[in-house]
Amino acid sequence: MNGDQPEDANYLHKNIIINSEKQKSAQGSVFYVKIANDNTREVVLKIYKNEDKKSYQKEITVFKKLAELKQNREVDHDLEMVGFPELISSIDGKNSAEILMEALGPNLRKLLK
Repeated sequence: MNGDQPEDANYLHKNIIINSEKQKSAQGSVFYVKIANDNTREVVLKIYKNEDKKSYQKEITVFKKLAELKQNREVDHDLEMVGFPELISSIDGKNSAEILMEALGPNLRKLLK
């Protein structure tokens, strides 16, 4: 892809620009994207189909627990959440759900090629 939205794209997040081909994960489809008004960072969009919404809910639960620990200062601020992405936003729609999160590093499949 050249960074343009496909004409038939029906993403719940409307402020994104797709930067990669669709990749499959155990829970759904994954794209590297940019937020339309922020060219400084690349982020990850995970899309869950209806049949994978249990995985979506589990991942959101983990993000909420990490945010709670961080807010309650139960995490060493020197370490913060090293190795765990920051949740940017999540949307649970009628036919799918999406998580927009920080990209921690390069795509491992690309590195291994």
